[in-house]
Amino acid sequence: MAVPVWLLLMMFQAWDSAQRSGPAAIAEFFSALCGSAGGVLLSLSGVINAGAERPAAARRTSEEADAFRRTLIALPAVGFAAGVLLAAAVTLMAVRALLGTPVPFVLVITTLFAAMLWMSAATVMRGARTLYAHAEAEALDASAARLAAGDARLSALQARMNPHFLFNALNTVAALVRTEPTRAERVTENLSDVLRMTLERTDGAMGSVDDEVSYVRAWLAVEQERWGQRLRVQWRIDPGAVAAALPPLVVQPLVENSLRHGMGSRIDGVTISIAITREDADLVVVVADDGAGFPAAHEERTGLGNLRQRLEAIYGGRASLRAGAPPGAMVTVRLPFEEFPGARADR
Repeated sequence: MAVPVWLLLMMFQAWDSAQRSGPAAIAEFFSALCGSAGGVLLSLSGVINAGAERPAAARRTSEEADAFRRTLIALPAVGFAAGVLLAAAVTLMAVRALLGTPVPFVLVITTLFAAMLWMSAATVMRGARTLYAHAEAEALDASAARLAAGDARLSALQARMNPHFLFNALNTVAALVRTEPTRAERVTENLSDVLRMTLERTDGAMGSVDDEVSYVRAWLAVEQERWGQRLRVQWRIDPGAVAAALPPLVVQPLVENSLRHGMGSRIDGVTISIAITREDADLVVVVADDGAGFPAAHEERTGLGNLRQRLEAIYGGRASLRAGAPPGAMVTVRLPFEEFPGARADR
């Protein structure tokens, strides 16, 4: 009903301006022109808003998502343009009134334009709210995607590590079972602990420093039986950092990296230093060794690239990983310090 009434009033306004001459007729003509254009844009904004309120499930392809995003950006712009034209139409009708047009006619047209102007303002506000809600939803989706990518990388790392580690551990057990059954039993028990904790930690996206330290100690106990006195480990764990949250498999890949690249063919073996401390609002993990180290160009092939991507997926720009240059190797991981619920405060 509103659209036919608006069309009739526009037609009457155009006819009335054609019957007159002088400044009043010019003001009314341009008022009708601005009002018509503003009405068309207002109708267009209504159509755009109806499309923007479709269920999100209907926009599944990337092309539809891009089109929807452009639609959201266009909605406030179209509503604003309609508002400008309608404001101009109202102003011109006020000028027409000052030039001697009958007051009732001016009031009817001005009231119509003012109502449409209010609708334009409401459209701009509604479009801005929809755009903000969409941006917030996309940010949540992106965060969920980053976490999913981090979980996938963690699962891939565990799947790749376990067969390699199992092969070495079982070889160690096979070599000891006849000559040193006590040591073979000890390796089997430590291996059982490692596998149990691996399964437990697969179920959660976050653990504690205490969990990671327990896991690395069990893992190193198996490796110690293999390497003997050639493998030396020094620990420095800040008591204030034990209860901090730490993603699984942050320390262990760094220790494995030092063992693999630091041991090499050295007769005297390697010394690995593991330090986990709290520095103000940061949790700092440092793993260093006195081995040969590795060139910076090899970082992606030593597991550091994968760990860096996992940290980026979980923490965004709040985490960092930095590798030192040879001789020796030192990797420093810096994360935001967060308490892990239920973690022990001391060891």
